[in-house]
Amino acid sequence: ALIEFEVPGNAKFGTTKNLTSIIVNYGPDMLNGGTLTIEGKGYNEESEFIYLTTIVEPFGPIAFPDHKTVVLEWTAPEEAMLIDWVATIVSVDDNTDDNNTQYGTTKVKE
Repeated sequence: ALIEFEVPGNAKFGTTKNLTSIIVNYGPDMLNGGTLTIEGKGYNEESEFIYLTTIVEPFGPIAFPDHKTVVLEWTAPEEAMLIDWVATIVSVDDNTDDNNTQYGTTKVKE
């Protein structure tokens, strides 16, 4: 896949620190830059649906010179002590006209 993302080391979605980080690895087609939209969502213990903050992050040679890895962080809601989180790459625009929007999902269990 052109884009993969994962939760680093011992970071968890919906921890007591309410901080979630995600590592995004993207391939050579993304080196012209573009916009990455990530949406976190999950369910609490009462099976109520909760959204994390949506991230729209620009990327590319200027913003991230190593061309490979981006670490994004966002704050989860106070009540987000979840068993499952799903973080989804909603869309990627790589500043080309070939309309190759990429999607990906990762699921993390505590």
